[in-house]
Amino acid sequence: MARTTETDTTEYMAAAGCFCMASREAARKITRLYDSLMQDSGMRATQFTILSQLMLRGEMPLGKLAGLLGMERTTLTRNLAPLEQQKWITARAGDDPRARIIAITAPGRTVVRRAFPYWSSAQAQVGKLLGSDGQAALKLLGTKNLSAKDLSAKDLSAKDLSAKNLSAKNLSAKNLSAKNLGSKNLG
Repeated sequence: MARTTETDTTEYMAAAGCFCMASREAARKITRLYDSLMQDSGMRATQFTILSQLMLRGEMPLGKLAGLLGMERTTLTRNLAPLEQQKWITARAGDDPRARIIAITAPGRTVVRRAFPYWSSAQAQVGKLLGSDGQAALKLLGTKNLSAKDLSAKDLSAKDLSAKNLSAKNLSAKNLSAKNLGSKNLG
């Protein structure tokens, strides 16, 4: 087994505060909280999200749904299989036979309506945990194009981030740091 040297520890100490790791940890904890509060509804938070978006927006091609949900097509395909088995959605060929059109069914609408109070409770608890500034920061991050090729120096400037309440100081103050989210009881 390789030994960690003091130099390695010092040089890579910044990785302990990795934003990617912190965001994944926070996402897992928030998802577990939603799932635990939605358990009695008979569906998971991810299933509710997919079904509710289909209910709100109507049928759409799989690729468009994946983009709307911020998911990879293959991940969405795996998540759709149990929904199709439950008969909560249908999938059919589109005008282009390579494209699948996904639609919610009547039983799917029924389970969304049944699960809504559970989702609403989870939403309120997470909203309270994040606070209004944390909610705004999270929503803003969701609207940003964060691909490496599309990020410009302006997107990465401290001034821009500060103006959008996304500086490290503000995120930490708004209970969004890995340390603070890690200390919250999210399930």
